[in-house]
Amino acid sequence: MGHAHPSLVMLLSTTALFVLTHPVRAQGVLAVSGPLTEIAPLSPAGEVQLEQPIGATRLSDGTVVVGDARLATVSFFDGKGARITTAGRRGAGPGEFNGLWWMGQCARDTVFAWDRANNRVTVIASGGQSLRDITPPLPAAASGRTAFATCSRSGHFGFVSLPTQMNPQQLIQRSPATVTVVSRNGDASSIGNGIASSEFVMRGGGGAPRPLGHTTTIALSGDRVYVGTGDSAAVLAFTPDGKPLSVVRVPLAVSRPVSEGQYDLAIDDLLLLAPPNAAGAIRSMMQELPRPERLPHYHGIHNDPSGNLWLVQAAPGDKTRLIGVDPTGRALGSVQLPEHIRVWEVGDDYVLGQRHNSNGEPFIVVYGLERRRR
Repeated sequence: MGHAHPSLVMLLSTTALFVLTHPVRAQGVLAVSGPLTEIAPLSPAGEVQLEQPIGATRLSDGTVVVGDARLATVSFFDGKGARITTAGRRGAGPGEFNGLWWMGQCARDTVFAWDRANNRVTVIASGGQSLRDITPPLPAAASGRTAFATCSRSGHFGFVSLPTQMNPQQLIQRSPATVTVVSRNGDASSIGNGIASSEFVMRGGGGAPRPLGHTTTIALSGDRVYVGTGDSAAVLAFTPDGKPLSVVRVPLAVSRPVSEGQYDLAIDDLLLLAPPNAAGAIRSMMQELPRPERLPHYHGIHNDPSGNLWLVQAAPGDKTRLIGVDPTGRALGSVQLPEHIRVWEVGDDYVLGQRHNSNGEPFIVVYGLERRRR
């Protein structure tokens, strides 16, 4: 359920302490079916449904909930992709959004939508009713500097900050980041030591994530916090109060060379999030940078409700691949999805994500995920 911010401010991270390495044992067989659900940017009646999704989740009855930054809404869709209801609108009043930044399912069938501009989280029930507004449980170190956020269904929140240091003489930045977990009671814990930020391109007082660069993401299960950077085929595990537990090594997460034209596709993906009047300048800036020779070992991590860990390989121009590891470190295997999507959520029997068509229009898709033992 972790989501990176959709604006041009993201980050990445490198590894911290290694304590115990889990062996990866015999893998199973994974299969994908569908799509089971597809949500289009326009309804059959021509109404706009999606413009800039910033998160999506699937409820227990198959309802798909999508937060959209540009529409300033949280919309509910049935299993056939038809809109059921919509919560929110632009504004500063109760249940309204001026800067919808992140959305997740932080309790069973209950959605939490974070509006950074209004500095509050709106709690929304499965029927679309706004239940209450709360102050987001952000420590001072993360407030206003969050680049990645996630939550668990037990109510824990996780945050990764922007780089804590910037060198204006360097175009590509990568420095330590703050990784924080906040409990349901509001207690904050620092996770890891020396975890670096994303590769970040900075020029003229502005910045953007490096195309095809490394990205730090975190995933929360009931008793574990996973931190992944893609620098190697490994993920760090911690307790929710910050004690290092282990390193989960996943040999299936192999780094690959950057293919012909892939860097340009990554720039195109980045520009989908940019203001139209800034797109030309951003493209020129990115094309002047040295292109990465190899892709990260993975681009993000997720936990499913059963506590399994999923690594996502989702480079532009390639079909997205999932690599699964169960809580004991046993490999579940890997599977390629039918298309390139940005994964928002992995469930026990589905994968929820977002793709774009050739015109850059967003679609939300749900694929079935089947796991078989060998």
